Amino acid sequence: MSKKNKVILTAGFILAFVALIFATKFFKNKASNDEIISRINIAYASDKAYVFPTLVSMVSVMENSKKSTECDFTILLSGEITDSDKEKFKSVEKKYSNCKVNLVDMSGQFDSSEVRFWSKAMYYRLSLPEILSNEKRCIYLDGDTIARKDLSEMFNLDMNDYYVAGIRDFNEIINSKSEHYKVLGVPDLNSYVCSGVLIINLEKIRNDNITAVFGELVKQNDANKMFKFPDQDVINKACYGHIFTMPFKYGALAHTDLTVPYSKSEYAQWASNKKDWEEGRKDPTVVHFTGTKPWVEKYSDLCKEWWNYAEKTGFGNEIKNAYPNVK
Repeated sequence: MSKKNKVILTAGFILAFVALIFATKFFKNKASNDEIISRINIAYASDKAYVFPTLVSMVSVMENSKKSTECDFTILLSGEITDSDKEKFKSVEKKYSNCKVNLVDMSGQFDSSEVRFWSKAMYYRLSLPEILSNEKRCIYLDGDTIARKDLSEMFNLDMNDYYVAGIRDFNEIINSKSEHYKVLGVPDLNSYVCSGVLIINLEKIRNDNITAVFGELVKQNDANKMFKFPDQDVINKACYGHIFTMPFKYGALAHTDLTVPYSKSEYAQWASNKKDWEEGRKDPTVVHFTGTKPWVEKYSDLCKEWWNYAEKTGFGNEIKNAYPNVK
């Protein structure tokens, strides 16, 4: 091999080595910059009364999310929500780099629907399969919740052919005299779930046109006022046979008194098993403040957690002023 060819070959090796180092650094930097490895959809519905609770819940989600998790929030808003309220919701997007906040105006929707003593915003969740028309699934959370862990595991639960996944509503199931199943026209209440924390299989609901069933049931209830819990009963009736009961930890119901062990709780027997109850009450992923709200009374350590997240919203003083009588 000539001296000239040796020089060319050596130079080629050097260039190749430099290129390898550059490529290694490039892809390493790219990996560190592209930290998002999972994206989850989380939806809420809010009227004026639930602006602050919903904001607190959103912040709790982000405070416990991994940096590799992007949370795409969709907030369904009633007509009385002000621009100032909207800015509060959008502030979460500014505060945390791994989230997006999409606000959806629901003005005029379900205005004439029967709500009993609840807000019409409770019906908004029924529209999520059409609103999130390009998404396969989402987590739905009521505003009276806090997340205590990253929600990716919950979001990725195996839904199979289920329309929704939720936590059993112990109040109805535990009442042996309840004939609520007759009102719903279903064989039993064994899979009757609380509508405040759900995983919604958006794609399957769309494919099977269950949103039309939702709409028809709402109309029937408007006429007959037959449902005790309007949105919840619509979901449980329309989805019966396709409802997955999630582990208790994904929506621990605060009114069941989470300080009580399995052997002493009247509610625990309706959990899947002792382990399910104990894990859910001791270290819940999501707490649903059914019953007395933490902005009304600080009755447990979990309520204190709610107030800790309230401080982290950036609107701590406003929230305190909004609920001056909390004990």
